[in-house]
Amino acid sequence: MIIGVCLFRSLKKWIPVFLFFTIVSTLQAQSSLSENDSPFSKTRVVINSTPVKPSYGTVAGSWFYHTGEQSSQLLLLGFPKCGLQQKPDYRLYVDLTPKSEVKIILPAVSGAISCKARSLGKYHPSISWNTPQSASVAAELTTEFQTFSISQEVSLTCSAPDYEINGTDENESLCVVELLDFQIEVNGQLTPLSLEPLRKNQSLDPIDTSPNFRPALEKALIQWDWRIQDGFGVPNEPRSYQEILTKRFAEGRALIDELQKTLETEGYESLSPYDEEINDKFDAFAPKLANYEKTWEKLERQFGELMENAESSQESFETLWVAMHETKREILVNSPFFQFGSLLFIKSAPGVMSHQLTQ
Repeated sequence: MIIGVCLFRSLKKWIPVFLFFTIVSTLQAQSSLSENDSPFSKTRVVINSTPVKPSYGTVAGSWFYHTGEQSSQLLLLGFPKCGLQQKPDYRLYVDLTPKSEVKIILPAVSGAISCKARSLGKYHPSISWNTPQSASVAAELTTEFQTFSISQEVSLTCSAPDYEINGTDENESLCVVELLDFQIEVNGQLTPLSLEPLRKNQSLDPIDTSPNFRPALEKALIQWDWRIQDGFGVPNEPRSYQEILTKRFAEGRALIDELQKTLETEGYESLSPYDEEINDKFDAFAPKLANYEKTWEKLERQFGELMENAESSQESFETLWVAMHETKREILVNSPFFQFGSLLFIKSAPGVMSHQLTQ
């Protein structure tokens, strides 16, 4: 026992030194691994000729690219293949400033790549790519999805027209590209393509503050959160649109019924000591709730029609799924129960040894 205590005391002063060199060597090994890992096997992004690496990755499967407050922005959403049944399902959203270019360099593969793209903004961008057969191919996007084949070449360039931003447009996304359904064809078989990004090396430097998301990217991120909640494109227990819509429509109906019951019984009066305006808020909310119920009934009928039609496409179910979630979110946000002064979010940047947080 005495020998053990003496040994510990003699080594105690060396413990901080040992920990320091352990951390440094770990970071160097991770950095070396990242640098030696071929960048051609990862997705890379160039904004106006500047190569950009995304914000530090998280388990949320979201990657944000920018070069500053006023630059174009790109949001990459998705997970690499996980497990036996899970397949990659990546989506890209590019918010382009006037006369800007965003180049997306896809992973190098031995096969033809295809994807779908459309314009989501007021101004329609163009998309171009190179192939071995021709120097360059370009097309102007519309609000309808178009399918593009990129034979052997692995880059796409999204270009914005020279549009003007006036006072009413400052907080809008005016020129946006949505890209999804990335596939690779090998021996006549289509396989989902993983767009795992080339990431930053681990560092002890302070984490840079990112600019706010533009509206289109913010909306895409909200919808991505819905997808994760509902089990689309996640490794564990994936769900279908039919399963989720059945569940969410029942929840939405219960929410509307509960709010109507609160209005009829004036069950909100008990909250008056905490909110003197609660009565006025519910009086103003009553006609809105009536409109929400009509909208919800219309969505329920559409769901029933899709379920009865054996030829209903997954795109139709997805469109309904988005409309359902948007309506439910609007009901919740406009509910008097949700009206409060402020909401504080506290985000703690993860440390190098973040995995220990779960131990």
